[in-house]
Order: sequence, then C-alpha cells, then structure tokens
Amino acid sequence: PQALRHELYLKKSKNIDLNPIHNGGWTTFMLTCGYGQQDVVKCLLDLSGTKEIDLNAKDNGGWTLFMKNID
Repeated sequence: PQALRHELYLKKSKNIDLNPIHNGGWTTFMLTCGYGQQDVVKCLLDLSGTKEIDLNAKDNGGWTLFMKNID
C-alpha cells in the first residue's frame, strides 16, 4: 500500500526536511492535513518523535494547525 511506501521512505531518509515552510507559512504537516492525506498524516505523526517534525509550527498569521481546528 501507498502508506507503507511513504513510511518506509520517511524512515530511511536522513536528509529530508520535514519542516519546510511553504506559501502562507504552512509546513508539510499542515498541507497534508489540509488536503486530507490521512495515510501521510498518520505517518508524520508516527515519526514526529524521531524525525523532529514540528507539529506546533505557526503559519504566517501565528496560528498552529491545532488552533485552526478548534470549534
């Protein structure tokens, strides 16, 4: 399955930047959540402790992904 390929790729990659800032200050984690890529989001969450993925990064407006999704 594709999710397994993503996970294997991310686990084996040593020089991949998982916290790049895109337009609007969005990170890879924010974008994958925004586009509904559930398998990739799960993989990033699983790897967040070992790959130093910033789950609390703020966009250009100072909002985190979690802040944006609170009702």
